[in-house]
Amino acid sequence: IAADLSQPDAHDAQPALRADGLEIFFQSDRAGGLGGDELYTSTRSGVQDSWTPPVPLGTPVNTRKNELQAFLSQDASTLLFTSDRPSSLGGNFDIWMSTRSQSGN
Repeated sequence: IAADLSQPDAHDAQPALRADGLEIFFQSDRAGGLGGDELYTSTRSGVQDSWTPPVPLGTPVNTRKNELQAFLSQDASTLLFTSDRPSSLGGNFDIWMSTRSQSGN
């Protein structure tokens, strides 16, 4: 089943699918975000169902800088991504991590 999560004039890339196929993360420069590329998510009830409209992850994951290349751990509790936000490391792009508790999905 093909699923279209795209938005006209947006550049969506680097999808990361949860192991059960019910949640996807991707980077996009679509309108309505904080600025730059940021991470979005969409869910669905079953693998044959349609995706919900994508929503930005918001702060503290997304910033006015660029958040790219989402990678989701097997248990879906850890999201790794790249960002060019200011950091004490002083690098141009660093790897960042966000964790969440299991929601029972």
